[in-house]
Amino acid sequence: MLNQRYKARTALLVAASIFALLFSTTTATASRNGIERKLNTFAVGITFKLSGIDQVCSGALLAPTLLVTAGHCIYDEAGTMGTNYYFTKPGVELDAAIDPSVRQPKILKVFTQPGYVVNAANQKDDIAFVQLDFPLATKGFIRLATTDEISKLTADQPIKGYGYGHVYETNAPYSIYAREYAINWEVPTSNPPTTVQIHSTTATACSGDSGGPITTTSATGEEILVAVMSGAASVVNHCGTAGADGKFIMQVTVVDTYKALMPVIATPTPTPVAKKIYKITCVKGKVKKYYTGTNPKCPTGYKQTSKVLIKKA
Repeated sequence: MLNQRYKARTALLVAASIFALLFSTTTATASRNGIERKLNTFAVGITFKLSGIDQVCSGALLAPTLLVTAGHCIYDEAGTMGTNYYFTKPGVELDAAIDPSVRQPKILKVFTQPGYVVNAANQKDDIAFVQLDFPLATKGFIRLATTDEISKLTADQPIKGYGYGHVYETNAPYSIYAREYAINWEVPTSNPPTTVQIHSTTATACSGDSGGPITTTSATGEEILVAVMSGAASVVNHCGTAGADGKFIMQVTVVDTYKALMPVIATPTPTPVAKKIYKITCVKGKVKKYYTGTNPKCPTGYKQTSKVLIKKA
């Protein structure tokens, strides 16, 4: 079904001059030694058409109608927005059949850094907050790591990446569920950090992983969002390749730096259901009594002869 619904993304290789390496800035694969995480509640799969080509990206769900992904998953190098977006709910297969009777969320608005373009010489500001017109999920969202929490991350500290990209181990076109892969943090060279070069000796990002969540664990044990994937170095056949030192190099965009772009979207408060108040008539011989309430009952020995809705509480 994947081959029918989603064509493989053509790699868009972008020269990241600060690293003098090639980075894929279309969809950066889920990983060598990745682990399928179908029960995760925040990793989102995204399919769409950009520059006339069917594409796959990943994202992180922040609220019922808000997600964050890579900017290049929304706009091409000409600044043209993609079309035909479909968002896979967390825990649902990327190639799951679409039920036409179920409402599918559509993009209401996109929030990016003013002037952002996919630039072959600079991957700065590669982030987009996407507001949907209908909830993608009602719970399980991931929280943004704070500036303080990010500052406490140390060099080589283990972190996690998630994505719906190519599956390195099986050579399958795309993973139908989000996959988790192990990577390591590198201390940012700028303050505040915008893009950060990270590395791994076991895993790499590839086509389909761009925009995917990069997470760490807070002091209280909560999994929190640090960044989104932007690209992988030395891309060959849609996947990053290791350098002479055995390290896979990737670049991520720190979400906290761009939190001012994020719209304030209140989680809808459910409208309380009005309680129905009934009046019943209870009879025992010639004695007649009346009782009211949401579920009134006659005393033992009395027979209910009528029940009338009198108001809603």
